[in-house]
Amino acid sequence: TPADMAFKALYEEEWAWREALNPREEGKTPDRLPDVLPAFQQKKMKKWTEVKAALDRIDPKTLSAENQINYIVYRHQIDTNLADQTFRTYENNWGFWNSLSWASRRTLRTEADYRSYIAWLNDVPRFFDQGTANLKAGLKRGFTPSRISIQGRDSSISIPYEGKATEDTSFYAPFITMPASIPADKQAELQRLGKEAIEKSVIPAHKKLLTFVRSEYMPKARTTIAAYDLPDGKAYYQALIREYVTLDLTPDQIHQTGLDEVAKIKAEMLEVMKQVKFSGTLAEFNDFLRTDPQFYVDTPQQFLDRGSRISKEFDGKAKDYFGRLPRQRFAVIPTPDAIAPFNTGGNGGPGVLILNTYNLKSRPLYTLPALVLHEGAPGHAMQMPFALENKTLPEFRQNGYISAYGEGWALY
Repeated sequence: TPADMAFKALYEEEWAWREALNPREEGKTPDRLPDVLPAFQQKKMKKWTEVKAALDRIDPKTLSAENQINYIVYRHQIDTNLADQTFRTYENNWGFWNSLSWASRRTLRTEADYRSYIAWLNDVPRFFDQGTANLKAGLKRGFTPSRISIQGRDSSISIPYEGKATEDTSFYAPFITMPASIPADKQAELQRLGKEAIEKSVIPAHKKLLTFVRSEYMPKARTTIAAYDLPDGKAYYQALIREYVTLDLTPDQIHQTGLDEVAKIKAEMLEVMKQVKFSGTLAEFNDFLRTDPQFYVDTPQQFLDRGSRISKEFDGKAKDYFGRLPRQRFAVIPTPDAIAPFNTGGNGGPGVLILNTYNLKSRPLYTLPALVLHEGAPGHAMQMPFALENKTLPEFRQNGYISAYGEGWALY
């Protein structure tokens, strides 16, 4: 129908524009980091305001059944993007530097890949300066994380380089073992240029950022803890509910859901105590679970091995629940050292299950089955490839992520 054609033209043009904002291209190594300056943010605001107006002119009822679903998903993406720009969330982007810890793990295959990666390393100072400028703007208007929540987390800036030789940093990792297809003399040149970029661009940028964070940002960050205390906090919190839940629920309704779920979990825990014949209170049972050595391993490799075994056990059962499986498999790797002390228990996505092996005495083995199933398969490492491999979906659905759906899929 004409409405379907207009809708398709709209989202395809906007998605191409959105993708062009990101310094990446399918199958290629990026040679720069994103632009995050306010002027660039205003371009986003203008574009998405125009797209929203265009969406308002399309009656969803005139679309095909499939496009009615696409419309709802796409509208949510645009509304979320606009909310981010409206509240200038980029000014409260604590930890923006941590993205480098993930990106430096990329696989490089050609000389061109390495030269792009070196250019990317040399772009770190600009990216950090822009990120710092945004943090300063947020600091000026009281739009910061709670001070207590970032105490000690400044070390995430120094961990990547402090006390390490250049060759031992994660940024140098791609240069340690290089493809044999690259001639030896070229390998040596690329290694020299990579080391130079790390020493002259990456590490100085981290040191400059660390000075700002420790001397200016952290001492002046807000002392309150609630989102309500941020500028326009009530509206901001409601926008976050809409983004993550996709429903117009109130904070009180969500809080009550949490209380109800905690009550269910407590009842189940009491039942487990009966099943294992534990004599004592729930508090004593929790203490037993936290402290008994039988629930813990001693080395990161043991933890990764347990996680790997659980993922393979699921492989043996997958056919009983799924009619087909994604082509992409996933590796089991540890969380990068730079962010491990502050990161969650794990992460997952296309091609990877990441388990946090920091402070193993805080990571009991009985949490692993749920963690592996959630972050690995049949959770994120299955659902995301399913979306990516479904070429009947528009690209904004293949690559987009709705928290309520993705986390709901992975809830086991």
